[in-house]
Amino acid sequence: MVEVEIKIPVDEDGLSAFHRALAKAKARRVDSETHEDTYYQHPSRDFSRTDEALRVRLRESADSKGSTTTELTYKGPKLDATTKTRTESTVTVDDSKKLGTILEFLGFRNVATIKKKRVFYSIGMVTVGVDEVQDLGSFVEFEIMVEGKDGVSSARASLQSLIRQLGLDVTQSVRESYLELYLARKSH
Repeated sequence: MVEVEIKIPVDEDGLSAFHRALAKAKARRVDSETHEDTYYQHPSRDFSRTDEALRVRLRESADSKGSTTTELTYKGPKLDATTKTRTESTVTVDDSKKLGTILEFLGFRNVATIKKKRVFYSIGMVTVGVDEVQDLGSFVEFEIMVEGKDGVSSARASLQSLIRQLGLDVTQSVRESYLELYLARKSH
């Protein structure tokens, strides 16, 4: 599967206007979650250079009686110059602590942990995530999953059209992951 994603930072005024636009577009609120994402560095290749990521996510649903899920996700390099489109593969695991221990035994190093609150909305085939990211601020992510690279161009065009319809500026999008933004901020 290929994740076609566009992420846009928003301030408080922009977030208020965006929520009004979501209501006008009849977006369906799907869920609210907290995420604790721990990123790992490969022992023999630099993911910051290869543009890959390995993440363990603790996902706690606020809407589904506080259920918690642990996921291991690999994200491949970005596939284009304007969006965060990349190959993504995720599995669910039973125990995040044991998974972290296994990764460390294999030589993977914990790089950072990013915490966020996310509210999911659905508009047609598009998932919209409104994120409050600790130490980074608020963002809106638009995402469509497609099979293979053939659907990427039309998915990207659909996302860009929806973003404009909802009153955001596509040119303000950022390609960096939350990890990249966090590490850049930490280095200053």
